[in-house]
Amino acid sequence: MNRHADAVRQAERQRIARDIHDDLGQSLLALKIELGALQASSAGSHPLFQQQLGSLAGNVDHAIHALRDIIDDLHPLAPGQSLQQAMARQLGSFSRVYGIAHSLRVATGAPDPLVDAVIFRVLQEALANVQRHARASRVDVDLARSADACTLTVRDNGGGLPAGAAPGCGLRGMRERAAACGGSVVIDSALGHGSTITLILPIGCH
Repeated sequence: MNRHADAVRQAERQRIARDIHDDLGQSLLALKIELGALQASSAGSHPLFQQQLGSLAGNVDHAIHALRDIIDDLHPLAPGQSLQQAMARQLGSFSRVYGIAHSLRVATGAPDPLVDAVIFRVLQEALANVQRHARASRVDVDLARSADACTLTVRDNGGGLPAGAAPGCGLRGMRERAAACGGSVVIDSALGHGSTITLILPIGCH
């Protein structure tokens, strides 16, 4: 892997994320505040007008959430936040929103922005797959490190995949991210027995 080129791309992603947050994000937030004030000041006006204002406010909320998703994808780890903290935050939010219990074990290691970003994004994709397809009640996440590799394992207790099922876009995206760092992603699944997604990254990329 050309680490210099990847470092340049990562820095550019971070710059774009900051620009989006500072410009478009602040504009949307200001619009949300102005709409809220307009709703409050026009209370008791024609019901259709109130309905239209409510629809506009809902669209702005949707745009803000979509914008946050884009920023998270461009720059998944907040400044000063460790990979373990980011994983715990993601899993905590996942459990609150979808009611799926989780466990997390993380072996500590020297931070590497490029590799940590791959690990975190693969975790995000794996959790999205669990939420969309697995019908699971629990997911267990483990990040292990050895002398040769770091390994992320995401295991759910859902319905699993039938034999010969084609991988979805999410799994292809995980494999592309891993391959860019010299790693691989494998999935072990059986119908009725849940799924296990394993990301393996060589320690040399660290």
